[in-house]
Amino acid sequence: MSNQLFHADELSEFWAYVEGLCAKACPPRFRDFELMDIYRLARNIVILDTESGSERLKVRFAGIHVVEMFGLETTGLFMDEIDLGIHKEDLLRIYNQSAIEGLPYWTCAKVETSVGQSAGPAKKLLFHYERLVVPFQDEHGSISNLVSILIRRPTAEGPDFEVEQVAFPKNM
Repeated sequence: MSNQLFHADELSEFWAYVEGLCAKACPPRFRDFELMDIYRLARNIVILDTESGSERLKVRFAGIHVVEMFGLETTGLFMDEIDLGIHKEDLLRIYNQSAIEGLPYWTCAKVETSVGQSAGPAKKLLFHYERLVVPFQDEHGSISNLVSILIRRPTAEGPDFEVEQVAFPKNM
């Protein structure tokens, strides 16, 4: 079942996958998540590890479209080390809120950031993206990972920032 909130088909496809995982447990268990099950979406996926006792989130995996979107390979970095644009604090808060509450969040954000280049001035990026972040639990029921899908919108037009909580499916 697709969620009417999502604009991008890829978010609906990812959500359908999450709904299938929720048949076993909700929030889904990270051990049940298999990136190859959604290999078509992998280029838009970010997998974050939560740090026990900390609000810091570490990038375990960033798909190639995400790397291209931000102009930086982020795998191995902490989210607070990455230039996420003018809404960085809001985005970090939503990731952390998802980890604390164990609930998914959808966002649409405008990004205006600079990409450093080895020669010449920094290049300014301006675009919108749609994102769905889903918490995953470990074998003890604690949120251990966040899996997010980011889809770049083809235009810089749109809202500066929107956020909505997304309900997990009821016991399937």
